[in-house]
Amino acid sequence: MLNNYKKFLSITLVFLLSVSLVACAGSAGSAGDPGLPGLPGLQGVQGDPGLPGLPGLQGVAGSDGSAGSSTSMSATTAAAGEDTHIMIAGFGASSSVAITAIAAKGGMDKFLVGGSVNESGASKMTVGIAADWPAGVYTLVAEGENGSQAVAALEVTAAAE
Repeated sequence: MLNNYKKFLSITLVFLLSVSLVACAGSAGSAGDPGLPGLPGLQGVQGDPGLPGLPGLQGVAGSDGSAGSSTSMSATTAAAGEDTHIMIAGFGASSSVAITAIAAKGGMDKFLVGGSVNESGASKMTVGIAADWPAGVYTLVAEGENGSQAVAALEVTAAAE
């Protein structure tokens, strides 16, 4: 009888536990808030270098140069406070030309004179040299409107006393 009693208690206990588990189960609740983001991963392995790029586009064609054409310029020596005469040739017929002294007064470029050349591309221009111009040799550059250039040296001597 003790054996039957143990079986009865075991079956009753299993039954009560089963009923209590089923009775405690309710409907599912709402979803919780999302969790915090995780830590960043490790950096990947360096990839292989890329292929070389395509060649660049062809540049714009330059202007046609006149075969054998050249420009020239000369300047007379002048004392500070006096005039120098600058002669130019080889520029385009009836074109404009500007003459600049490079690193002249105070190390700055100084525009000296501008004008037009004649039908053969030549001109003689007179420029007054300032009295405070330091004695020395300077580079002159003449630039034509078509991009042509000529260079010459200008010697400036000390002002006469």
